[in-house]
Amino acid sequence: MRKCWLALLCSAVLCCAPASADVKPSALFSDHMVLPSGMSVPIWGTSDPGEKVIVSFHGQNQSAITDADGKWMARLHKLKSSGPFEMTIAGMLHEDQEIAAANYPEIRMFTGKDTKSYTPQSEIDGKWLVCTPETVPGFSAVGYLFARVPHRQLGRPLADRGTVYRQIAGTQGDVLITPA
Repeated sequence: MRKCWLALLCSAVLCCAPASADVKPSALFSDHMVLPSGMSVPIWGTSDPGEKVIVSFHGQNQSAITDADGKWMARLHKLKSSGPFEMTIAGMLHEDQEIAAANYPEIRMFTGKDTKSYTPQSEIDGKWLVCTPETVPGFSAVGYLFARVPHRQLGRPLADRGTVYRQIAGTQGDVLITPA
């Protein structure tokens, strides 16, 4: 069977879940790439070990799990000659696995209770939480990853301080900063 190469002009759109790591496809998979038709096509890249990656292309959704070395590969089924198409590559954490593995007693988060005031306050009602599989569902996903990623890389927390999580809907950042 004769295999012919066809230009499938594609746009790569990288999407990440809020709590996911950086899913990075190989540089081959970017704007205006050309893929072969009539054969299975591997798509590969890097991400955090154990992360699920989904490649969506022309009606296909193929997934792969990142290996211990941080590499993943998904295979698209035989492609037909046509195009252009859009490809989406997204990472998804296995939430249950992430929660079960969240045993970092050195990582702590302070969660303050919602109070409204137009002036700075010297006290806040809240508590410190130690990072365990039982408490991590209450953590801010961004705060958790901000603490966990350096902890995994360095083998210790980034700083001797915990993460302070204080969410105030609709608040501008400048009102939370003391003027110089």
